[in-house]
Amino acid sequence: MASYGDLIHASIMGSIESFKFRAITYIDSRTRITTTKIVRPRTIKVDQRSSAFVQSIRNRQSRFTERSSWTWIADVFFNGAASVEEFEQLVSRNPLRIPRDATDDRPQQVDIFLEELEEITHPPRQGGSTGTRARWRFVAELSPQ
Repeated sequence: MASYGDLIHASIMGSIESFKFRAITYIDSRTRITTTKIVRPRTIKVDQRSSAFVQSIRNRQSRFTERSSWTWIADVFFNGAASVEEFEQLVSRNPLRIPRDATDDRPQQVDIFLEELEEITHPPRQGGSTGTRARWRFVAELSPQ
């Protein structure tokens, strides 16, 4: 039986691994072009940052809480200069979803939203040996039961 956390991790990781990020090239110091060449992530780290809880209304007992959401960080390192805009557009228009599965003790659906690109750095424009680094924050929200 996979936990919600396991499934959220796998969903975010899978969305990044399967996306075809396009390379960025610079013609000169002022002209940037997104090419058709694909740049693969070198390293992907996805970790839970926090959880939020709300007062349980189901049991009508004010001293009990239940989880309402998680915050996850995806830190991605690329092998070259990469454009992340298309990935962000896709995920923001089509949030990731983990369906309910009462047979596997998951009675609530989870919707995973891209909340913010926390940081992005690009390699030096001339002869850089590093690649783009992007760090996104996702929020995974549980649906009501």
